[in-house]
Amino acid sequence: MALDIYNGDIVDGSGTGLTGVPGSGGSLTPFKINTSVAHTGTLVETIITSVLIPANTFQANDWLRWTASINTSNNANAKTFKAYFNTSVSLVGATQVALRNLSAAISHPIIRNMFFQNSITSQRTMSGVALNTLSDETLVGTAANLAINFGVDQYFIISGQLGVISDTITVNGFTSQIMR
Repeated sequence: MALDIYNGDIVDGSGTGLTGVPGSGGSLTPFKINTSVAHTGTLVETIITSVLIPANTFQANDWLRWTASINTSNNANAKTFKAYFNTSVSLVGATQVALRNLSAAISHPIIRNMFFQNSITSQRTMSGVALNTLSDETLVGTAANLAINFGVDQYFIISGQLGVISDTITVNGFTSQIMR
């Protein structure tokens, strides 16, 4: 069964609200963004988009895999993509879970994995959160331990920072998958 989260409501493909997510087996699509959102005009790290993940969406020993599709301006100027979790739509107090320095004008699929270690408050990434690559799936790196409490509402936040004010970072879409 595939599930989505829109505005904090867990719904199936028909838009029918559900009371929870299945407890075992299979894979779920818990949250996604299908609209393109661009960032330009400032050199300050700026939230481009975010999505609410309701409390207790995850279970102990779940595996989260997320993918973001990013486009950038057609030049070699510095541009930075970051992803965070936080209890509010703010970078203050947020836990960074990904970083990618972007300098070429291509479509960048950013792929990351996170494993819930026997609880919903202890996670481990496949590689460090500052790993500056497109995907952590084919690399050997130092894993990072996180302590994000998914027993409360969390926001997944995507931010961008430009090196030149006229450049652009565009989030074309975002999806995630939970393996149980």
